[in-house]
Amino acid sequence: MGDAVGPWIERSVTDVAQAWGGLEPGTESELLHEAAKLGANVAREVESALEALALSDVDSQTTTPLSVVRAATAAPTALLRAVGVPPIERDVFSIERFPDDIYGLVPPSLGAIDPSLNELAITWGAAKAAVHRRRHGSR
Repeated sequence: MGDAVGPWIERSVTDVAQAWGGLEPGTESELLHEAAKLGANVAREVESALEALALSDVDSQTTTPLSVVRAATAAPTALLRAVGVPPIERDVFSIERFPDDIYGLVPPSLGAIDPSLNELAITWGAAKAAVHRRRHGSR
């Protein structure tokens, strides 16, 4: 998953900054460099958090892989804010559900990060449901 998260973070930062278009001349390459470094760092953090989640008991899991990735948008948000990119206009649902996501970086699904992650999300959910059902019945 880290192979997809790093480039997604980098792409998200550069897409928002380029859409805004207000970067000082000559700072875009610096931002691209920072976005690449940030993407690599966030990917490692996400990998670590997902490994811990996968190793935890199903009944003690209080989050999901998607939630882990969504939390990782704090770092690119901070980078965009630091270079002066203004918040984007968002719909009411997004504002209410993700108030800190001022650049609309929170993905709606793992597949939005990379289509290859759709299967991972389905497999995760099915495996967790199977373990839960085996332990607790179909209540």
